[in-house]
Amino acid sequence: MLVQKFGGGILSSAADYGRTAAIVRASKPYCVVVSAMGGVTDELISLLHAAREGKSFSNALFALKEKHRNALEGNYPDGGKVGGHFAAASKQIDSVFSDIEKILTGVGYTREYSGRLYALVLSRGEFLSAHILSSHLPDFSAWPSENGFAAKGDFLNSRCDFERTVKPPERSVVTGFYGMGGDGEVRLFGRGGGDYSASCVARAIGAEKVEFWKNVDGFMTADPRVAGSASLVREMCFEEASEVCRFGAKILHPCALEPLWGTGAVAEVRNFLAPQKRGTLISEDNARKEIASIAGKTGIAVLSVSGEEFVGSSGIASAILSQVAQAGIPVDVIATAQANMSFTIDGKDLEGALGALGGMEGISKFSLNHKAGLSLVGVVGAGLKRHPRCVSRVFSSLAKAGVGVEMVSQGAGEIDLSLVVPQGDYETAVRAIHDEFFGNAAGFGAVDSGVDASVGVGVGEGAAVGVAGSPEERTRVQLSQ
Repeated sequence: MLVQKFGGGILSSAADYGRTAAIVRASKPYCVVVSAMGGVTDELISLLHAAREGKSFSNALFALKEKHRNALEGNYPDGGKVGGHFAAASKQIDSVFSDIEKILTGVGYTREYSGRLYALVLSRGEFLSAHILSSHLPDFSAWPSENGFAAKGDFLNSRCDFERTVKPPERSVVTGFYGMGGDGEVRLFGRGGGDYSASCVARAIGAEKVEFWKNVDGFMTADPRVAGSASLVREMCFEEASEVCRFGAKILHPCALEPLWGTGAVAEVRNFLAPQKRGTLISEDNARKEIASIAGKTGIAVLSVSGEEFVGSSGIASAILSQVAQAGIPVDVIATAQANMSFTIDGKDLEGALGALGGMEGISKFSLNHKAGLSLVGVVGAGLKRHPRCVSRVFSSLAKAGVGVEMVSQGAGEIDLSLVVPQGDYETAVRAIHDEFFGNAAGFGAVDSGVDASVGVGVGEGAAVGVAGSPEERTRVQLSQ
């Protein structure tokens, strides 16, 4: 059985839904999972914010409703707007936007909204998208998560509850991104969670394959805008694909493949604009012999906290990270040593992180340093674990290119290597590593990225290796120079 997932990045008009329907008819999947139309989730968030701030939202709400109606009606030529599918979808658009208007009006009065309301409003994008696509597929019916896609966790970051989840019927258009809690309320799977939803559906029905239809060919060996000779990765393993996405690749949700582990199912990333082409095939066993992809992101900052209180103490690192998390700031890479810890964040969050730590009880006992204007380069591939020489080749290529490494970390799985370099050297670093492993030949590859490994060096201390794990388990060893 086959499950197909179509993301919001490729759904923005009636023509896109028509193209999607053509792919579905040709492939005959068991069911389809859809995201909201492109940009709709962000627009719903903006509407909530506007209402909370007491601003007018009527015009924006009307425009969003018309966007959905145009996507529906564009499939029906003059005189063709009859029949059950059109009528059902049209009725849902009217009903959903009437409900959203009432919610926004209430938010405007109270100047606040709960996580429950936030989740409900955001889920309506997928709800309507499923009804619009089903109107293009007379043999399919919309199957909203309300019908039995169960979730557990908080309102904004849940996981599928497989024990309670009902198997969707064949020829269903399933809503991605959200499930239903045991209390009957909407639970979101996090931004980009539609990919995760598709894998959950595949696991629930025992599918052999999930196709993720995107606006790219698949994973690449590097960002082609940086490394001109970057090529398509034909095959990779679940672990490699997940790590590349954790480094910031906008291909799949980082947790998208988790439900497929141990099921024997495979996944493939396909290009919506070139359905005749094969993409990247991902399975548990398709690990590259060396490197699968070089990825990364710019504009990061490193914070280093050091002090004698670290020695022999437990929980200090966790307390520091908790303080940053409470400020709503995500941490990419973490490392601890005997007397210090370092972590990377997005540069735009630096001021907020410093403020959060500055207000932490007992922080005056520690030395707090920071450095901005850095970039993170992620090298992903099973070869890093199987062939130690791969790591030395990475550093050799950077040395030849004159790129200094400020921090380096290898994750617990040993298939990813995180390197912090000056922002001005980011592209040089990516190209140097790419040329070392791929040269100018077309081949395997993966795509752009962000990170979830561990780094261990205080700012200005020189390169070091951090081993991922809990904050108390991470260690640091000095590299020979």
